[in-house]
Amino acid sequence: MRIRTPTLAFVCILVGVPLIAEAHTRSQSVSQWTITEHGARVVVRVPLLELTRVPEAEVASRARDELDQWLAAYATSRLGLRAGEERCTVVAPPEVLRPAEDRVGIAWALRCGPGARTIESRFLLDVAPAHLHFAQVRRAGETAERILSAREPRWALGDAPGTSEGRSLGRYVWLGFTHIATGLDHLAFLLALLLVGRGGREVVVVVSGFTIGHSVTLAVAALQLLRPEAPAVEALIGLSIALVACEGVITVGSARTWGIAWALGLGLVAGAGGLGVDAVPTISLLGLALFAGCHFPLLARATHPERVRAAVALLFGLIHGLGFGGFLLDVGLPPARVAGALFGFNVGVEIGQLIVVALAWPIVRVLGRGLWREASLGGVTALGFYWFVSRLM
Repeated sequence: MRIRTPTLAFVCILVGVPLIAEAHTRSQSVSQWTITEHGARVVVRVPLLELTRVPEAEVASRARDELDQWLAAYATSRLGLRAGEERCTVVAPPEVLRPAEDRVGIAWALRCGPGARTIESRFLLDVAPAHLHFAQVRRAGETAERILSAREPRWALGDAPGTSEGRSLGRYVWLGFTHIATGLDHLAFLLALLLVGRGGREVVVVVSGFTIGHSVTLAVAALQLLRPEAPAVEALIGLSIALVACEGVITVGSARTWGIAWALGLGLVAGAGGLGVDAVPTISLLGLALFAGCHFPLLARATHPERVRAAVALLFGLIHGLGFGGFLLDVGLPPARVAGALFGFNVGVEIGQLIVVALAWPIVRVLGRGLWREASLGGVTALGFYWFVSRLM
């Protein structure tokens, strides 16, 4: 007896969700260092979601004052500046800033002795070994950036920032590449696009739609024309993965059933606001329910379904672009450098995306369109829907 995709999807939910219940996607934070002759001022910004990685943070249960005290101690113990061999000392109690509901900042001053300066970061590395910390240094009218990680946790500043525009552009290309290479949700979305593709031409058209979409909103967010709400964007990214992967299992006969199921499911989620489902507004969830209910029947009956998929990929690319652009917003670049950083970051994202597609598409084609494909679609659907629901909370 042939096992149908819905059965496999259900099995994947039962098996896969417990395995990823504690999993997060990419992990990133940002710091700005204003270096002076006798010390420095440090400002660190991090999404609140990142702090849930640290069990002792107790983000959900702590009072705000207690959380702020813990965060100040945590940040100053894991981000430091050295002058020669001596660690610079904290001058006064750190100040906790809350620029938005989903983000926190920590600011403090350091006093340093003589010697060459070196920034050290162990921020979140104990709980997220793949964490990327974006450090920006301002000194003597110059600005430079560096990505710090477990592999490269120190940045020797020397006598001046000394980063040329060319080197800085290269670093933003690398940042864009690592952003997509370490972003499990974006990789899952690309895999979903490849799994539902019926041929090389359709894959090119659909991936191009996704590229156009995320490039537009990446620019809009990075230029501060729009400030995305991170929890809503992250939740909708999860939904986009589930919905696109589910496209691969529908037939003309089952399209109406799938549409009704998705509409009812999203309608129930929209009605669960009293249970803590508040990241995405209720009216938006109801709009998504209407969209899903109409999308599947339209896709099943379309003469050119690749055009419908390309339009949907473009739509969801707009959402993914907000996820990319939100990070560049947190960096806080000087206006004169935004264009170069945006260009380099977008180039890095596209390079990473092309590499993923080039490597994964032949594998998808070789393994065929049988049981393996059904299991993959079921698993990706379950993973995306889990991210959607968990990020709503």
